[in-house]
Amino acid sequence: MNVGYHQIYTWREETPEEYQAFHTLFRKGASQVFIDRLKHSDDECPILQRLIEEIKQGDFVYTWTLKSFGNTLDKLTNIIKQIESKGAEIVLIKDNVDSALLTDRKISDIITLYRKIAFAFKREDTLIRDLYDHANIGMVLIGMPGIEKRLSRYPQFYSRIGFAHEYKLLTIQQAEQVIQHYWKEIVGKMNTEQKEYKDTVVVIMRISNGNFRLIQRLFKQIKRVLKINDLKEITVEVVEAARDCLVIGEI
Repeated sequence: MNVGYHQIYTWREETPEEYQAFHTLFRKGASQVFIDRLKHSDDECPILQRLIEEIKQGDFVYTWTLKSFGNTLDKLTNIIKQIESKGAEIVLIKDNVDSALLTDRKISDIITLYRKIAFAFKREDTLIRDLYDHANIGMVLIGMPGIEKRLSRYPQFYSRIGFAHEYKLLTIQQAEQVIQHYWKEIVGKMNTEQKEYKDTVVVIMRISNGNFRLIQRLFKQIKRVLKINDLKEITVEVVEAARDCLVIGEI
């Protein structure tokens, strides 16, 4: 059996999108549409609970968007678990999200989860906050200088940040470790005592100036240059050709 779920807010007129959502449920083959009439977005949804009680194994539950099931990750997860525990499958018409991601707590799925459902909430900071509060994982936010000041505009989210760490330029030793890592990844071997290797490292250090991201970008281009020209060794000429492919200003 195909059933639909829809919400109507009684304190305002139905929007064109909500009107479209309601009629789309029938076009998708829903034999019955359950409707909650709410005063506020965080009200209890008794009709949704009745739907959950009536569905059975093999049923499909159609709804327009994730927000129909709740405005926080905790509510979404709870509702989806209840529906899937009955053996029914959720079909999200607008969002096109795999609902299994919401109940799967693998770390590798968290970013996929965020990217796929962030647009369902106009306040991404609320979603990240719920991931932190309810997914039982730690979070590391990486951004350009000044990110902590921009985050301070969201006080509820900002209050959960433990500390901010500013990454400095790599030291010579650290930069060489990074270079060796990417070098081995691309060509598989090196001789750190050879003059050619030392000269090449000097050029890479001069180009990157200890900037980790720039080293990473440079080696991506080095790999590309080697492949295009069918070369096996990283040389000064290869590095300079790779550098010419980057937009990093004058050396």
